[in-house]
Amino acid sequence: MGLRPLRRTPETETRLIDMALARLSMKFGKSGKAAAHAAYIAREAQYARRLHHGEGLEAKETGNLPAWAKAEPNRFWQAADTYERANGTTYREMEIALPRELTPAQRLALVRGFVAQELGERHAYQWAIHNPNAADGHEQPHVHLMFSERRVDGIDRDPEHYFRRHNPKAPEKGGAKKGYGPYGGGYLSAAERVAHLKGLRQRWEIACNAALAHAGRAERIDMRSHLERGSTIPPERKQLPSEWRQPETRAVVLAFRQARAERAAAQAGLNQAFPNCGAAIIQLEAERQRRAKEAECQAEQRRRAEEAALLALKDAKTALLAEIPTWADAAVLDYADRVMAQNQTATEQRADIHQDLIKALIQDVTRMGHPPTSLPVELFEAAADDCLGPMMARCQQARMEQERQAEVTRQVEEAEAERQRQAEAEVQRIRQAEEAERQRLLAVDVSALARQRAQWQTELEKLQQTRPPSADWLATGWAGLSEAQAKRDQALRQLEAVIEAFNRWDGSAASWLGLKPDERRAWDARIRQAKADLDHATKAVTAAQRRFSDLLPQARAEVQRQTDEQQRRMATLRQQITDCEWLMKQAATEQSKALLDHRAPELPSIPYPKPRFPTPGG
Repeated sequence: MGLRPLRRTPETETRLIDMALARLSMKFGKSGKAAAHAAYIAREAQYARRLHHGEGLEAKETGNLPAWAKAEPNRFWQAADTYERANGTTYREMEIALPRELTPAQRLALVRGFVAQELGERHAYQWAIHNPNAADGHEQPHVHLMFSERRVDGIDRDPEHYFRRHNPKAPEKGGAKKGYGPYGGGYLSAAERVAHLKGLRQRWEIACNAALAHAGRAERIDMRSHLERGSTIPPERKQLPSEWRQPETRAVVLAFRQARAERAAAQAGLNQAFPNCGAAIIQLEAERQRRAKEAECQAEQRRRAEEAALLALKDAKTALLAEIPTWADAAVLDYADRVMAQNQTATEQRADIHQDLIKALIQDVTRMGHPPTSLPVELFEAAADDCLGPMMARCQQARMEQERQAEVTRQVEEAEAERQRQAEAEVQRIRQAEEAERQRLLAVDVSALARQRAQWQTELEKLQQTRPPSADWLATGWAGLSEAQAKRDQALRQLEAVIEAFNRWDGSAASWLGLKPDERRAWDARIRQAKADLDHATKAVTAAQRRFSDLLPQARAEVQRQTDEQQRRMATLRQQITDCEWLMKQAATEQSKALLDHRAPELPSIPYPKPRFPTPGG
């Protein structure tokens, strides 16, 4: 597909210049269109079939993409479609015509240089060079340069995080900041957009003409309009893509181009035969104005380059100041030792560190796409001065940390030595204790221990056979219930005996006819006394039963105490028996060793003759 005039819509910012080799347009895409357009310019997915229809794809590249999109660039544009706000811009695109007079390699170098100049390392981009056939049958090379307005700031973000709204106070918590060109992402008026686009076209004109001159070609491009050049050649009416695809419309346009070319040739011949001084003056004035504008544009370009380089220097200084505290102590000390070895005095050392800081800042600014010659060396020296103090402080901090670490190491070594001494002392103490224990075991009387063990075993067996009294038995004894019951039973038997004796007397002749009334009164008195004794004994039993109920909890506690005391005594005896057996065993073993160590010398061995076995037959 060749380059065609673009429809003027709200999504298009374009001022197309109708020239054969001079064309640059700028447009932007809304949410949902970035991934498809990236696939279109890269001729991927459904657009790959265009390559099979004779259209050339000379080259394509990507740059400044996040780590998660470097292997698959279309992921970046898919994330932009997904996470960019609905009314946001997902990409901007420059569509630029390339000179057909240059070779593909020369066009590739021209595009790379222009991309480095305009975008550098500030924006993620993707571009592709297409080369279809033009209407005249020759090449029509052009480049689609697609880039994100989000600025690369070195912060690692995931896809969703990358396209969030920017957080100025905490950039790491928000998305990458938007901003393309000198306006920092602000809203531009129509006049500012026109001025920005004209400046962009002038920079492209300078870069393209320089490439043509370097290739030894005489052709040049002019990005000015016919009116600005003072040309009387009628401009070609802009055609929509749908109009260009109509054979009738295309034939009219081609005829117009042929007539315009013939008119230009006739005018050139007429000017050669009859020079027109007025026209020449107009052309010279136009050329003078063009060169003046070109010089002004170059000066403006240098000014902007210097401003951008100054901003890059500030960013580099800020980044360096932020990095200095994070450097590893070992690396800082190694660097400081190397500087001290190469320089004798402190002044020379500071000067050497100052030069290294200048080199680091120059490298950072160069890596951002700005040559070191774009700024005076005094600015780099001033920035290095700002970084020198923190750098010296970091070296001093690293040295102090080294000394602190050495002190900690010394204290650890001393503590380890002290621990070793304590361990050796503990080993010596253990050995002494073992020797004392050995001497104690040698002095133990195993026979006496055996007798003591037998006594303890006998006592333990007796305790195991003994059962503590019951709580009822104790409470009964404490309350005197048994004695009271015995007295009551005795009083009852006494009453029964008196009654039985009275009954025998009452049935006898001695009691007949009311004789002996005194004896009857005596028997009545005896019965009353027996009953009184029984009543008294019964009350005593009742009182004893009450005391029994009151004393029963105390009796139970006493039984439990005696049981616990018996269990404790049994446990003590078992432990004593176990300890005694262990001591007897240890003492017997140690005493046996002592006897073996002092045993009599061994008797010499007596050689015996070897036995002779009979041989077969002998």
